Amino acid sequence: MEIYWDINQVKPKRDSVVTMGTFDGVHLGHQKLIQTIIDIGTERQLTSCLLTFEPHPQLVLKDLQQSQVLLTTMEEKIELLAKTGLDRLVIANFTRGFSSIEPAEFVRNILADQLGTKYLMIGHDHAFGRQRKGTYELLAKMSKTMNFDLAAFDAITINERVVSSTRIRQALAQGHVHLAQDLLGRPYTITGQVIPGDGRGKDLGFPTANIRPFSKYKLIPKAGIYATRIKIRDRWHDSATYIGVRPTFHLHDHVIEVHILGFENEIYDQEIVLEFDRYLRDDQEFSNSKELIEQIKQDIVAAKELLNH
Repeated sequence: MEIYWDINQVKPKRDSVVTMGTFDGVHLGHQKLIQTIIDIGTERQLTSCLLTFEPHPQLVLKDLQQSQVLLTTMEEKIELLAKTGLDRLVIANFTRGFSSIEPAEFVRNILADQLGTKYLMIGHDHAFGRQRKGTYELLAKMSKTMNFDLAAFDAITINERVVSSTRIRQALAQGHVHLAQDLLGRPYTITGQVIPGDGRGKDLGFPTANIRPFSKYKLIPKAGIYATRIKIRDRWHDSATYIGVRPTFHLHDHVIEVHILGFENEIYDQEIVLEFDRYLRDDQEFSNSKELIEQIKQDIVAAKELLNH
């Protein structure tokens, strides 16, 4: 897969079948759309091209600088897209200036001239350009004069509900990681680094790896206890993960602490992938450390049973 980090560096006049959007999560709906343009490219001898944006438009347009909104960082997105068979990925630098491009200008200069679009497929609810005035109706008119075919891709549904990035975010905010997995077509993951903690888990008899996500905008699931798996040096290990502020100790820092089952090696500074399997219980405050220890033992047993089911 060719990757262009600057839309102006794309070699123009190469006939392409194009789709565009944020594709956050690269969920089942996205995957179906991407496979469709790949198939069209094969059939019509066109280059399959996906145009996406960095940073996520919401971070620019809605000033969500402190919000955790990303299901996939760009690095994660690239890794997922590279597995699809897509020919070309174009990453446009999304700024307020970019968002103010008139839709007709966007179609002429970017889609037609720069990307060589001969077939454009967009999501059923996609809008683009200044004030999101770029609609399917506008594209339908311009496709005739700019000489490209146009199609809208219908939403994918599961249990009569649309698969969408918004729905996945809502599921994760409620701790429904298994629903998120169904919509993504794979477990939800966080990629990050192991950092030093305060040693409290080790003092309790359950050493933990403290995880710092690589992106501060990465969406963290609801506070609580999860059955998880963690990838360290290309090997997967069963684990139980705590997300929260440790109310028993009256602390306030939000942490991600992973107890790796049957693992005692030092892994500080290691890059890891944390994969969420099931939500076990809510975060809660205990009267003393003894009560907490007993609950942790139960959590570990529950995690083992779920992960080996």
